[in-house]
Amino acid sequence: VVGMPCGTLSLLAELLRAAGLFMRWFGQVIQPSFESSDANDNHFSNNPTTRLKCRGMLLLYCKILEMETPTIESPDIPRFSSICLFRATYGNDDLTVSARKTVVESIDGCVFLVNALTKRDQPIPRLFSVLRNVHHLVSTVPASAALMDKAIDSLNEKTSSNDGEFESKYGLVEVLVDNLTWTVQSLPPFPGDKSDRRSEMASEILRSLFAVDVRRASKYLPSNDTMTKIGVILCDLLKLPNVDDRVHQCKLAVVALLLNAPEEYSGYLLANGGIIPLIDIMKYQASAIIARKRSRPDDAASIVPIMLVLGKLAQANETVLKMIRDEV
Repeated sequence: VVGMPCGTLSLLAELLRAAGLFMRWFGQVIQPSFESSDANDNHFSNNPTTRLKCRGMLLLYCKILEMETPTIESPDIPRFSSICLFRATYGNDDLTVSARKTVVESIDGCVFLVNALTKRDQPIPRLFSVLRNVHHLVSTVPASAALMDKAIDSLNEKTSSNDGEFESKYGLVEVLVDNLTWTVQSLPPFPGDKSDRRSEMASEILRSLFAVDVRRASKYLPSNDTMTKIGVILCDLLKLPNVDDRVHQCKLAVVALLLNAPEEYSGYLLANGGIIPLIDIMKYQASAIIARKRSRPDDAASIVPIMLVLGKLAQANETVLKMIRDEV
């Protein structure tokens, strides 16, 4: 990218944006109308997104992730390419499943994503887009997490041999936790103003951690230090005031992650002020359901996770059980 004329950069950015928007439009508007058609296979043999999801284009999206933009005013071409990669691999039709398999198994897409994820001083929108790709692949192709662990191993060895100052990371979980720590603790205070996307990034990281945990996809068990870091950040998020819905959405992602938390977390949350905020979430969810005059199909889905978490924590710690009884 460095040395390219400004007009060329703008053209490349617009082409990538158009490709991403076209794949999104086709997947959301056109494709669903053919899902129940008997002629589905014949129709999609001429799928107009085929060229955009072929091996060569997928490799191009991945390669562009490594590009450096000349100035902060330049179009964020790596971000647009990351969006294209997500759109090319998001879906359950045969073409998209094949593209996803190609990214993971054929073109070392996990390596490109790890390199993009661990690159420093990136714009938040770009990092958010890369995280969304990581979350999606870990959720849909469990083997991708182990490949990302391997890529991080190689990156650690290379960086350590170059400067000897690289802080060792064990795998994908540690990288995600480091990103989550920065997201929540960086300035201005979290979640920032309406244009600040760190809350979206925090939710995406929490969902990624949940996907790794549910799939048991990483080849590494998190260290005690990592588990402590996660606990600190989860308590920080739970204790944030509900200034807007962005914070509440982060808290719901915390609740999902706590569904699979070890029993020791009950005592940790109790000691660090994390139980009362969880009870407040349950009260808020219950009040929202009661306030509606008519029930909705998603009512159970909104209240069950927090009830399961509180029940699990109470079962592991009698003091937590007493606190829940006193507060409810």
